[in-house]
Amino acid sequence: MIILALLALIAAPGIGQAEPDSLQLPVDSLTATERAFQDSIQNLNEENRLRAEALTLYNEGIALFEAQRLPEAFQKLSDALSVLPALPDAWYNRAVVQAEMKRWDAALADLDSTAFYDPEYKDLTLVRSGFLMEASRFAEAKMVLDGLLSSNPENLRALHRRGTALFLLNDAQAAAADFQKATSLDPAFAAAWNDLASAYRKMGQPERALGFLQQALKADARAAYILNNYGSTLRSLERKEEALKQYEAAIQADPDYSLAYVNKISLLIELEKLPQAAPLSEKAIELFPADPAAWNLRGVVLRQQNDINASLKALNQALHLDPGYATALLNRAISREESGDGPGACADYRKAANLGLEIAKKYLDRECN
Repeated sequence: MIILALLALIAAPGIGQAEPDSLQLPVDSLTATERAFQDSIQNLNEENRLRAEALTLYNEGIALFEAQRLPEAFQKLSDALSVLPALPDAWYNRAVVQAEMKRWDAALADLDSTAFYDPEYKDLTLVRSGFLMEASRFAEAKMVLDGLLSSNPENLRALHRRGTALFLLNDAQAAAADFQKATSLDPAFAAAWNDLASAYRKMGQPERALGFLQQALKADARAAYILNNYGSTLRSLERKEEALKQYEAAIQADPDYSLAYVNKISLLIELEKLPQAAPLSEKAIELFPADPAAWNLRGVVLRQQNDINASLKALNQALHLDPGYATALLNRAISREESGDGPGACADYRKAANLGLEIAKKYLDRECN
């Protein structure tokens, strides 16, 4: 999220001080015009004082946000708004803080307040759509983006985001149309080429997807996510050795990109290249200890090395990180079955089947009925 630059404090205009010997007129002797002028000066001074106080609180809130101290940042920005409600930057940045805290409705309400105090505030509609996407409210995000694109059909960010919403709403054809238009408007838009490829893969056209990924790599040859997707598309076409090279290229491009490690390990297991899969799986859990997919694959590798106890520990960790991870449940069921724990295996098969994993249903029918 982009945090606005800190606002500069506006100094109150200097008010001349009377000399000790100056003649001070009694208030009653002031004319109505003079009294009004005096009141306006006092009001201006008070407004500047409140603005200075609010901006101090605002800047403290921004600093706390940058330090990821979100509850404290929220409180400081709220304090700023209690002093000076007509501060759109504070409403906007409080919306950002609330979004970081997953308080989606409150974040959207703060965007409304931003617009109330500044109807021309930059990119509010696009930000609103982003919050809705992060909240997995894809249909609502699409409606917001429809409105934005009706007034500006060539807004690249809106086109790409609406394409993403449509893709996640399982309308790959409509998503492809938005991604295609985005690439026609900007041929160097690597993410749009990548996502156009994803839409065509979803439509069962991996060969066409490869062509779009090649265009993506022309735009950004070192993008790890594109190299990874290129590998996965090759894998879907049974070009598995080529896929391995692309996964490795993704790892080289970004050593912190966990998905490329996971995909490479998975493919090495599939190709029965255990001597290569084993050290890479160990490295993956060292690099990404909070990634349940890495622990799941480590559990599979350890089972294939006949270390069932270690396999179960790794799979337990995967499920500790993600209790609804159906594939890890299936793999733990297999390891439990190999350890002689039939009831435990059946319990895991049943949980995985209840989560919709079709292969788990077959195991459940075969092993537990």
